[in-house]
Amino acid sequence: MSTACSTYTVTANAGSVTFGASPFTHTDGTDFSASGCTSLTLTSGQTCTVSVSFDPTVAGALSDTLTITPTTGGAATVALTGTGAYGSLVASPTSLTCGTVTEGSSGNCGTVTLTATNGSVVLGATPLSNSNAPNFATPVGTCTASSTLANGASCTTGTVTLNPVAYGALTDTVSVAATSGTGTTFTVSGTGGYGVATVSVTGVTCSGAIGVAASCTGTATISASGASVILAATPVSLSGANAADFAVGAGACASATVAKNASCNLGVISFTPTATSESLTLNAVPSSGTAGTAATLTGTASYGTAAVSVTGVSCTSGIGVASSCSGTAKIAATGGAVILSATPVTVAGTNAADFSVARAPAPRPRWPPVLHAT
Repeated sequence: MSTACSTYTVTANAGSVTFGASPFTHTDGTDFSASGCTSLTLTSGQTCTVSVSFDPTVAGALSDTLTITPTTGGAATVALTGTGAYGSLVASPTSLTCGTVTEGSSGNCGTVTLTATNGSVVLGATPLSNSNAPNFATPVGTCTASSTLANGASCTTGTVTLNPVAYGALTDTVSVAATSGTGTTFTVSGTGGYGVATVSVTGVTCSGAIGVAASCTGTATISASGASVILAATPVSLSGANAADFAVGAGACASATVAKNASCNLGVISFTPTATSESLTLNAVPSSGTAGTAATLTGTASYGTAAVSVTGVSCTSGIGVASSCSGTAKIAATGGAVILSATPVTVAGTNAADFSVARAPAPRPRWPPVLHAT
């Protein structure tokens, strides 16, 4: 960077002097330059001004002897000194945003231009280094190792990418090293995307008796695809016409982090069927990630057996005289619920015509009644 460092007054003594178009010579014409007092004549006592600029090409102490030589008259010399310093790097932009990228994918974040200001800069042997290398890649592009950027010159990094191996908000600070001059930094940010959580009920069988609680055989699982997922404390939701008849334990999936292509086991699946054929829809509930396709589970159930019990019933009467038997006959359900018909019992045998059985008044609001197994 050129800097005006000093001015000098040239005076014509004891006569006139004439300067040509190029009156200056230097012992160091690379780092120092002079202007002024060209193509003119000074009479005795007149002056002109020489301006000296300093534009160092190397660092350190520098010196020059400037000689001003007229075409007529005697020459004058000036000793010049200065110190060359390296410049500093400026990054543009100073930050990159990568968006959301899932594991196994790569997202482009952009490039950064590095410009040398206030002097040249020599890049380091490792020009770019980052604090979060597993998740971000920062190729050097044209900013090659140990290269020199003249004052005002630029280089451009390669395309920075986000390749997440972690999830959630991710940041990186990229340091630009300079062996001569001052380096700089820029930041990169992005989000590691979570995967898809999907329920599997393969191998799960639910069968039982209506009205009787039972456990299904087999184990349902939740797997993660695309990337890891974090499941909610209640990791699965139940829906469908028969959802109220089922219960699914959280098992090892409660609030679990499931890695990509891994799975966790849900707890015991139980059901208390109210129909002979039932179905249940299960959907994963991730707190971080998305729910995949729902799984459907089916169950079957059978009715129980209705049996009449006449324990404690005694019938005594005179021949031809109608009377009521003492005690109460019962119909009990075993092995599952039963639904009785409007005429819940039949009478048979040699003397069937001598008996009649009436249903007792019941508080149930429906008929025929449903008997549940005990």
